[in-house]
Amino acid sequence: MTILRIDKSRGGWESVPRRLFDDRRLSLDTRGVAGFLATRTDNFTLSAPGLRALLKLGKERYERVASELESAGYLERIQGRDARGRMRWEMIFRPEPTGGFPTKVDGTPYPKKTVRPPRAKPPVVQPSAVGQPTTRDLGQQDTQVPENHHQERDETGGGGIPALWEMTADFELAQACLMHEIRNKAGYRKSILERYRRENGPEHTTISEMEEAARRAADQSRWEELAREKHDSVVRQQQENDARRAAIWSRILALKTEERNVLYSKFMNSRPDLSTAIREAREPFISSGTVTRPTVKMALIAFAASWLSD
Repeated sequence: MTILRIDKSRGGWESVPRRLFDDRRLSLDTRGVAGFLATRTDNFTLSAPGLRALLKLGKERYERVASELESAGYLERIQGRDARGRMRWEMIFRPEPTGGFPTKVDGTPYPKKTVRPPRAKPPVVQPSAVGQPTTRDLGQQDTQVPENHHQERDETGGGGIPALWEMTADFELAQACLMHEIRNKAGYRKSILERYRRENGPEHTTISEMEEAARRAADQSRWEELAREKHDSVVRQQQENDARRAAIWSRILALKTEERNVLYSKFMNSRPDLSTAIREAREPFISSGTVTRPTVKMALIAFAASWLSD
């Protein structure tokens, strides 16, 4: 069984890096799968068949997508064994490839666009305002937040900044990082808060977008939780079925030679569609309990389940 888990230790992305979608080494559908995986949480795990079913990928298409991601350095496959000693593959996906993003696109350097925090316009100092702190003093003074409808409604965070402003500033910063490469994120966030102070709070549209994004994230999290629960249920059912078949097979092998003969004769009569294969496996089964064809063995276990209970 192959298990997929997400490793975000290199980049720590909470949003999808734009250069992932600009990576010309990946086909369009591969970039879509990579974008989906890049937005999962760190504790997200899913088997390869579960991922194929979730994204509705055929076997050949899934193998091509996985091969492209592995060749580009986004996906790593590790071979190992589980607690029972069975062979097991683990896949680790990283939103930032191990070799780094390509520095060129079609032979030309990748265009980096750096966004610097916008400068606040200095206020016009009136004679009555002499002695009052200016914009340059905002970083050194104890910030006094003007009273407004947001402040009256929300709790206040550190430095006298309303908690709603803090959350909205984080949301604006995340949206900006999706479109630009921002080097000084702390400075950009500070400039957003300073704009809120000047404008007496964030715009209602921005707050609505943030709340809608939070609802979508909650819905996505719930959907992933349901998918994991469904997957875990399927795995548990499979394990229970395997354990039940193993117990029935042990009971079959514990039968005496005469009892095996009787069981096999009745089994042959019940499955005329497998008569040729059953007849070929009769002697090895009677002598040593060996059945090499999985179809015959599974059919025999299913038949013996009711025969042994009788």
